[in-house]
Amino acid sequence: MKPSKVNLRKFKNTKGDKYYHRLDIYPPVKNKITGKETRFVNTGIWTWVKPKTEDDKNYNKKTLANLRGIQANYQLSVQNKSLDFLEDYNSNKDFLEYFLEQAEKRNGKSSDYKKWLIVYDYLKDFSHTIKFKDLNLEFIENFKTYLLNKKHKKNKRVTISVNSAASYFSKFILTLKEAYKYDYLKEDLTKKVEKIKVEETKMDFLTMDEVQKLKNTECPDPIEKRICLFMILSGQRVSDVENLRWKDLEYSENTGYYIR
Repeated sequence: MKPSKVNLRKFKNTKGDKYYHRLDIYPPVKNKITGKETRFVNTGIWTWVKPKTEDDKNYNKKTLANLRGIQANYQLSVQNKSLDFLEDYNSNKDFLEYFLEQAEKRNGKSSDYKKWLIVYDYLKDFSHTIKFKDLNLEFIENFKTYLLNKKHKKNKRVTISVNSAASYFSKFILTLKEAYKYDYLKEDLTKKVEKIKVEETKMDFLTMDEVQKLKNTECPDPIEKRICLFMILSGQRVSDVENLRWKDLEYSENTGYYIR
């Protein structure tokens, strides 16, 4: 069988200002612990697409030299049919960086992007450094408890709602599943974890008389007032309004203008 070859690949981030680098292994090699085939490894290392300063250029130069060293070590590892180096490298990789990468994938594509960044901030508050080797059932359960008892960022007098904690925790769990899929974790820990149960909430609605009173009430910021009235009358959330664009409005002869 043809020996595996390790190639260095790069991909632009959503903003287009950075390259993220990964190692492609072909033919894929089998991880002796998980039994899964490894086709590529995300290094979590980035370089500037267009370095502007001497510091940026020096950073790119040193980083690319480091990447070539990592590539050589991987090549030697797969040639010897040993993934010990791969396992050690992945277990020592920064989970916080990996989580932020997962969040950036949703930038501009999901109204949940800001929630991902909130979870990232909570993870940093929970533990300033998190390596993949630190992730176990105790860590996961402790983070769940932390979310359920964490004070709200905007109002320190109250804790995060159960439903918000459930939403945040689900994004953490989704990242763990992704990490296992790509061999950063040796075990799918999420199978042993119980999610936070969502509570049923009672929705309160304003009457049209109450909406009219709001409309007639003075507000120092007319734009904010219009936004609030728009949300009340359309049922849009803050995140929906923030991401709303003219292209999202369509017209139908039967119903008139509507938001898709």
